[in-house]
Amino acid sequence: GEQAKKHSWVQLYDGLIFGSGWYPSKDRLAQYTQSLVQEAIERYDRKGRDAVIEYYNNSEIVDGQWYVFIMDENGISVAHPIRKDFIGTDRSQAKDVNGKPYGQELVAATEQGRWVIYVFENPSTKELQQKQTWVVKHNGLIFGSGWYEDTPNTAAE
Repeated sequence: GEQAKKHSWVQLYDGLIFGSGWYPSKDRLAQYTQSLVQEAIERYDRKGRDAVIEYYNNSEIVDGQWYVFIMDENGISVAHPIRKDFIGTDRSQAKDVNGKPYGQELVAATEQGRWVIYVFENPSTKELQQKQTWVVKHNGLIFGSGWYEDTPNTAAE
């Protein structure tokens, strides 16, 4: 069968391991996006800053329109699997094609997370599309991921 990422919860009790889990579905775009960001934060907590930055700078992790990017809290890009030209640059002043200063909104991320909407190039289609991005601040880094509106759902293929 096809492999899929599963979010699992396990607990050791009386010498036995009990577990349960769920599969994030691309059909539920907001939840799936938030799960990708949460997964990145968990990877950071397990493996550390250098390992998480190395992982998310690898273009092989990109799944169609799905990827995670990371900035420091000042807006300096530290990981972006598609736009290598962003790495080391200040994204806090970034504006989209309509002049929306989305970089400032990304940098304003909190530990609770926030949605930022702006126009960006969809790596799947190479077209400029409105992007819904979820960003969460964690230990001085900002983790983000998003989806592009009006993108055909390829999850069923």
